[in-house]
Order: sequence, then structure tokens, then C-alpha cells
Amino acid sequence: MKKSIDVIEGYLSICREKGVTEIVAAGTSALREARNRLNFVQRVRRRCGLKIEVISGQEEAWLSHLAVARDQKWSSRPLMVIDIGGGSTEWTYEDASGEVRVFSKSIGSVRLTEQFLTSDPVQEREYQAMASQVRKLLDTIPPVGADVTPVGIGGTITALYSVKQGY
Repeated sequence: MKKSIDVIEGYLSICREKGVTEIVAAGTSALREARNRLNFVQRVRRRCGLKIEVISGQEEAWLSHLAVARDQKWSSRPLMVIDIGGGSTEWTYEDASGEVRVFSKSIGSVRLTEQFLTSDPVQEREYQAMASQVRKLLDTIPPVGADVTPVGIGGTITALYSVKQGY
């Protein structure tokens, strides 16, 4: 908790230096599942003066969708927004009627790594078990129209893009 609060203080300091006047903090998968989340949220509020709202996976997915859909680059087309987090994955897509469907599953990159990938290098059986779990998740997603544009956001997608670009 101390390390996390130190990081939050560092971010708040940067915000002050940059003249940020409004800060909203949302707790996602890790805080949704933490037994001591109330203790953490209270400590952050006392030490940093920042209120953290722990949001549901559905709300997290919806906010991600809004962040992308309100960007002029993406606003004129049907979207599928995907955020693969450490503990959960959220995604939205617009169906044929234009309604936004919202999903959240407790399956993320850190969770999968800790649950399945215990060897270094990774053993084929570990990889196959993890891939099977991911396929089960993908099987729960209703079909998406061919005209839907996928947009990935968040740390996992950014890290994969950086690897692809050779950064």
C-alpha cells in the first residue's frame, strides 16, 4: 500500500506542476477484489486528499468506450474497444442497431501469467492451458459485425505495440 500511495503522491505532484485543476481517481480490478480496499481508499484520502471511487468492470468498460468514441478520429464508425488489464479485460462493441454492448471478465495479463505460466521458459502445456482459458472467454463474446473497428487501449495493448515497433 505504501508504494502505491507514494506513486499516487508522485502523480498528484506532476498534476499540480502541470496546472491540473480536476482529478478523478477510479479503482479497477485490483481494488474491486482487494479485501483491504476500504483501508487503502481511506489511507489515500487521508494522506493525499484524493477520493478513489472503486468502479465495476461494466463501468470501467463503458468509460473506456466513451474515451475512444468521443475522439473525433473514431466517432464516426462503429467501435469495439478492448482493454486487457492485469486482472480483468473489458470490452465494448456497437451492435447492428447501434447499441453499445458492455463486457468485463476477471481475466487479465497478470492473472493469466500467475495462474498458468510458472516456468521460465514457458512450457508448451502451460501455454496451451492458458490459451484454452482465453478461448473460453472469447467464446462468450457475441459475433461482431465486419464493419466494427477494433481499438485497443491501456497498458497491455501499448506494451504489445511497443514490442512490435521495436521500442
